[in-house]
Amino acid sequence: MPAKFTLSKEKSGKFRFSLLAPNGQVIATSQDYATKASALNGVASMRKNAAGAALDDQTVAAQPAKTAAKTTVRRTSTARKTTTRRAKTTAAKKTGAKKSVTKRATRKAPARKAPARKAPARKAPAKTVGAKTTARRTVRTPFTTDTVPVGLQVAWRDLAEAEGADLRWVAAPGERVGVSALVTAAERLQQRDPAYLAELDRWTAAGHLDEGAGVPPEAFGVTAAVGHAAEFPLRDFAGGTRTIPPRPVGPLEQHPVVTVLHTPADRPDDWLRAGQALMRLLLAAAAEGYAASYLNQPLELPGLRQQLRDELRLSGWPQLILRLGRPVGPLPPPAPRRPVDDLLI
Repeated sequence: MPAKFTLSKEKSGKFRFSLLAPNGQVIATSQDYATKASALNGVASMRKNAAGAALDDQTVAAQPAKTAAKTTVRRTSTARKTTTRRAKTTAAKKTGAKKSVTKRATRKAPARKAPARKAPARKAPAKTVGAKTTARRTVRTPFTTDTVPVGLQVAWRDLAEAEGADLRWVAAPGERVGVSALVTAAERLQQRDPAYLAELDRWTAAGHLDEGAGVPPEAFGVTAAVGHAAEFPLRDFAGGTRTIPPRPVGPLEQHPVVTVLHTPADRPDDWLRAGQALMRLLLAAAAEGYAASYLNQPLELPGLRQQLRDELRLSGWPQLILRLGRPVGPLPPPAPRRPVDDLLI
């Protein structure tokens, strides 16, 4: 089956198209369009321009303009000298001065040392991924309605692939309905499981937070009612109880950007690859002003995890489900972290 475009109409009345690979995996997703005609124009534009589009690889430092200009001048000067020398040699041959010309032609010009020049200082890139380590947050409050541009989706997928993992964007309407149903079912099952609720209590307890672990109340996000009413329900860390300080009650975005990070197999080395890919993705997203939260409930129940594989036709194993977007409000305070010495072996 060849690649294809799918066109969908959102609940908001706007239109969006996706480009699907032959195996059904989403390659790219468009922005929202006000009319169907404008969305079809977007499809036509992609068909026309994508095949011949140039790759602007901004991960490679460009040669400074002055250096490039100097290199061109040097090459031009050398070419002119070579042409002049050849012309003199030809003229000498015609006048019978072959011996003199031969000596001149075979004589090596003395080597000239180029004057030492100090290399121009290179400016650090404006957006340094490493600098965003302390700024990264898990955000369980509303995102803006903007989608993630196709260029960033491709770049973030490349980062995951560099670590031996991959990203599967959940964009097609049917897939979103299926994944949403799995997240909803998993959240309901877990909120009724006493063992799961006891584990939540341990991870959110004050004593655990004092040890540098767990999830503080400030990071719980929206209330349970708001989180469960979303297209993809968020995990309720309070287990249905109230929290202090009060949690935000504003609605979440209507159609969040969702992706699944998956690996070829499900062995410990695959888990390590998934973690490394996640680290690179989250830092790159933070450098662009994006944040993430998790929808991992179905992955914690073996039966639903297999259903997710089937729903998205994954050849490998899903390790994480991410909700991505630009936060509407301020970022939550940093979550507690254990000292590095406690984690390294």
